[in-house]
Amino acid sequence: MYSILDCSFKIAFPNKNICFSNRDYEVEAITSILDKYNAFPLIIYGPEGCGKTTLFKYLVYRVSKLGYLSIYIDALAHGVERIVYPSNIASLFKKVLGEVLDSSLTGSSISYKVIDLVKTLLDTIKARKKGLFLVVDDVYKAIGLDNVDRYTKMVYEWISWSLPRLGVRKALVVILTSEGVSKRILSKHTYLVIDMLWNIGYNGFIELVKQLDPPIDYNALWKLVGGNPRMLYLLAQLEWSIDKLYAQVYSRVREQLPTIKEELSSIGYGISDLGEVIDNPDSNSEIARILEKYNYMIRLWSGGYILKSVKSDQELGIGFEWAWQTPLYRDVFKKLLESI
Repeated sequence: MYSILDCSFKIAFPNKNICFSNRDYEVEAITSILDKYNAFPLIIYGPEGCGKTTLFKYLVYRVSKLGYLSIYIDALAHGVERIVYPSNIASLFKKVLGEVLDSSLTGSSISYKVIDLVKTLLDTIKARKKGLFLVVDDVYKAIGLDNVDRYTKMVYEWISWSLPRLGVRKALVVILTSEGVSKRILSKHTYLVIDMLWNIGYNGFIELVKQLDPPIDYNALWKLVGGNPRMLYLLAQLEWSIDKLYAQVYSRVREQLPTIKEELSSIGYGISDLGEVIDNPDSNSEIARILEKYNYMIRLWSGGYILKSVKSDQELGIGFEWAWQTPLYRDVFKKLLESI
């Protein structure tokens, strides 16, 4: 069996809700380490739209059924109902925060209150023997890259010192990020574990596409988006018009091109030099680093011990060290260079 198909957990797509699927390896990898005390925060990064949020919302749902205190926080969201998962503890979450939380409080502010909040929840629902599973999503975007070190060190100290004193015997705290730069900042530290989540693999992608029943050949979709669920969502939203999707991404790239050009110039390159990484993503790490800042490329992580490694695939723009986050980005940059 290569994938999970769990219809008790629905994922919203345009005009259709589909069943969670295609992440059996990752689900097994994360749940297998929940049965112990993980002293370091686990930083999961990966391409924008690769399915990090969906996977970890599903994991929170699954783990909550095992009796864990299981919480998902969206650091960019507003309001309790949007930042707490599963919904059966939303009312308790609201009660704990009380007057501190109001409609004007941003997700970033809530992120800094997570520690005190979880302490109170642990005392309230007596979940210490079962354990804690806490996922904080997009916190680095919310607090800014200047605070990445400080926030992560605070979480580590909380896991290492505070939770054991509360009697928590099993714990895993996960921080999700699409910021390749934040991963670069954190990679120099030993008080955390970094791992990478990639786009959906071929078999899982086909299973996902079958549920949507698009009027496009499945293999053509695979070569277009490379297993990136968000690009698939955007395509469905655009009524499966590939031309409209290209036009949307092309406009975004063209808007950012002057800034990218300035950054390339600062290191001695021109726009035409982008052709190097279009043909071979590993050919120029300096150019790739600049494109990583804009979430077009990403440096692959080979030191992970939980999630799958990414296999090189030149057809999809995946090298051994660097990769295009989706083949669509590479194709759009290629088209743009041809027009200059």
